[in-house]
Amino acid sequence: MTFTKKAAALSALLLIAGHAAAAGLTATVSNLQIQVFDLTPDDGIAASFTLVGSQIGSATTYTASGLLDSQGGLTAQASLSGTGLSALASVSGVAGSPTSFSLMASLNSALPSPYGDAGAQALAGFSVLVSPGTLILMSANTHVAVNGSDIVDNTDLMSQASLRFLQPGDGVTVGSTGTRQAFASFGAGTLTPSSSGLLSASFANYSAEATQLLARLSVSTGLATPIAAVPEPSSLALLGLSLAGLAATSRRKKGGQAQD
Repeated sequence: MTFTKKAAALSALLLIAGHAAAAGLTATVSNLQIQVFDLTPDDGIAASFTLVGSQIGSATTYTASGLLDSQGGLTAQASLSGTGLSALASVSGVAGSPTSFSLMASLNSALPSPYGDAGAQALAGFSVLVSPGTLILMSANTHVAVNGSDIVDNTDLMSQASLRFLQPGDGVTVGSTGTRQAFASFGAGTLTPSSSGLLSASFANYSAEATQLLARLSVSTGLATPIAAVPEPSSLALLGLSLAGLAATSRRKKGGQAQD
């Protein structure tokens, strides 16, 4: 191997070793429950909700390099694997039973920073008709966590779970929303390593007419890394010493061949 090839190989190894991003992220939603409360008990109309649309589900995994695996339907699962990367997203449910929804997203990465972004997300939802004078409350068990070690410059990690109600036409969020996040960033360390517990979202229909809504559950995990890695000063110093050693070795070999 020539001096130039040896130097190039050593340089690549140092860059990867000095800028590897090791991370594990998870987000789950399970055990969804729906309750209704009568805001106007004297109006003679019982508080209720009715399913008026079929359940939907989608699962997607992605990377910045364009690799993509996505599926849709009530039961969906998408997975993606590559060098140093494992991502999985899944959503499952039983038709006619919105409380059976279970969502999961996970991402594990040990990638050099030039690889870019990666993530996984799962969505599920169903349409409901909420009776007049009714408060509808949906809640679910949620868990989010991030675990990052040797995170590269400017790398962000995030896991998120959320519950919300949307207007079916324009998709605008209505009522109260429940969101749980875990977040870590290079330089700031792990800000929120994990969070678990009951998450809820609600909507109060004070009108005299029934209101149709889209109930939406989602989980997502994401890793954002810089596209171009810049060597740290310690790596550059080590690289310089190594290259100097290779140059000296090369000169000695050439000198020995000349004497022969």
